[in-house]
Amino acid sequence: MLNPSNDSNLKIGHNLKFNKNVNDSEILKASLYGYIKSSQLPKLFDRLLGLSENINGYNGKQNYAEHVISFIPSVETPIGPERNNDVIIKINCNLLDENYNYKSNSVLDNDWTINLIGNPDSRITSCIVKPIRKIKTNGNIFEFLKLLGYKFHFEYVQRGFIFGCKNIRIKVVQTYQIKKQYDLSSAKHLKHTKSIWLVEAYSTYTKDNVKIVTDELNTFASYLKGIVDLSVVDHHYVQQRINYVT
Repeated sequence: MLNPSNDSNLKIGHNLKFNKNVNDSEILKASLYGYIKSSQLPKLFDRLLGLSENINGYNGKQNYAEHVISFIPSVETPIGPERNNDVIIKINCNLLDENYNYKSNSVLDNDWTINLIGNPDSRITSCIVKPIRKIKTNGNIFEFLKLLGYKFHFEYVQRGFIFGCKNIRIKVVQTYQIKKQYDLSSAKHLKHTKSIWLVEAYSTYTKDNVKIVTDELNTFASYLKGIVDLSVVDHHYVQQRINYVT
């Protein structure tokens, strides 16, 4: 199966080309998570706008929308230690243009990025820290993943807002389930989440800056106390292992 630490696995096939101008080296992502009700959004936005650099030109309009599709191996690895090496591949694309209007592109025409996401480091308890490798592509990514031996698993859309505060990014989003494969018009709120928003504060960095980044995130979280409590999610909920149905 695909090994995220070996780029040679990603260079087979002829239907997809990687963007050579993009650095696809591995980075680390540290995150804290929380939830907030829709009625609390104005308070949260006031606080964030006071802290942020307004990197995305926030004017009250949603400035973040992303389509995420997950793929798993078409053939299950037999039960045993080797099965733990099976890798989930996630691809994502931005759905908005520079004016934050929805693009009219079809799924095939979108600019997709491959995301290889590792499991969280259980030694770090102050944040969720996961290794991530992002690789921008062009061409038919769906045919490419099929050639790699992968099949569609699930998909969703996240819509909402994004802010920046120095090295930290803050996403305030809702997640929508796609009822009909690849058809964004069929997106519906996840059950019981219509009035609930996910808040994620995160930062990406290299291994040399772990302590600095995790301290910055926790300091930032303290600024939002009383509006949203950002905390560490149980590591088991963010594992990237594949749960095969046997």
